[in-house]
Amino acid sequence: MMCFQAFNSTAVVEGYNGTGIPFLMDSDGHCQAIMWPEADGYYPFNEEITADWIATEVVCFQKNQVPCSRPAMIEMWKRVIGRASHPNVKIDGYDILSDWAAYVVQLPYYTVNVVNSNPVFQQMFKNGWLADWADYNSSVFYGGSNRYGMGAGPDMTWCSGATYFADKYTMDPKKAKCRTWSPYSVAGWLPAAPDTIQGHLLEMLWTGESVLNYPGTDYHILWRKSLIDPAMNWSSYVTTIDIAGELFGLSTLFLGVDFYREHSNHFTKKKGFMPITEPGDNTSASLYMTGASRHLSSKSV
Repeated sequence: MMCFQAFNSTAVVEGYNGTGIPFLMDSDGHCQAIMWPEADGYYPFNEEITADWIATEVVCFQKNQVPCSRPAMIEMWKRVIGRASHPNVKIDGYDILSDWAAYVVQLPYYTVNVVNSNPVFQQMFKNGWLADWADYNSSVFYGGSNRYGMGAGPDMTWCSGATYFADKYTMDPKKAKCRTWSPYSVAGWLPAAPDTIQGHLLEMLWTGESVLNYPGTDYHILWRKSLIDPAMNWSSYVTTIDIAGELFGLSTLFLGVDFYREHSNHFTKKKGFMPITEPGDNTSASLYMTGASRHLSSKSV
C-alpha cells in the first residue's frame, strides 16, 4: 500500500515505511501513478481513500494489532483525512476536496464510512455540489440550472483528443475543453440538497436533452452531453463506473442517506476491530478527524 523511492535508483517500490500511495503496483512491487503528500503535508483527495481506509483498518485497528506496529500507516491516514479540514482547491468561493470530476468525491461518500459519517466531509460534499452548479452557471460554461454536472465519460476526439475524458472544475474558460456536462453527476449529489437537486433533475428530464434510452432495454437514463455540440449522441458508449453516481444518488430517495452510513460501517468491535473513534485511543488516527470536526464548528465553510 505504501511506496518509497529506492536508494540510488529511479524506481519507486513497495515499503511499509514509505509515504507514496500508488494507484498501480506490479507483481515485483514497483509502484506507478503515485500520490505523494503535497506542500502542506496532506495528500490530494481522490477516490483512493477507499483503499487507504481499508488498509489502515486491517493493518492497524484489528484488536490484536493495537497499538499499530506500522506508524507510517497511521501517519498516511492522518494526512489523507486531514485534507478535508485543510482544503486547497477553491471554485467560485467554495472550498472543495478536489478539482477532478464529481465521482472522486461521490464514490467515497457512498462507500466509505469515515467520509459519509463525518460532518467535515459532509460539508465538503455539499460544497462540491455548490461549486459544480456555480461553475456551470458561470461564464466558463453558461450551462444554467438544467445543464450541469462535472463528470467523466465519452468525449469528442476532434475536441479533446480523447474518446474518454474526465472533466475538471475550472474558472478559466480556456480550460473548459469540450464543455461537456454530465447529469448523472448531479444525481450523485442528491444527499447535499435533495429538494433542490430533484428539481434540477426533473427539469433535465422534462427538456429531454440528456435523456437516453438505455440500449436494449425499456429504461431511460440521464447521460452525457456537450454544450458545443448538443446533437452529439453517446448512446453506444455508456460506462457503468460513471453512471454509478446517478444510481447511488437516486437510491437515497427510497433507501435514505443513512442506509449508506449504516452499511459502510464494516469495521466494528463485533467484527474484531477497534473503532476508529475509540475515545482515549491516542494511537487512533480518528482523533485527527475529531479535531477536524472542531475545526468545522469554529470556521464558516
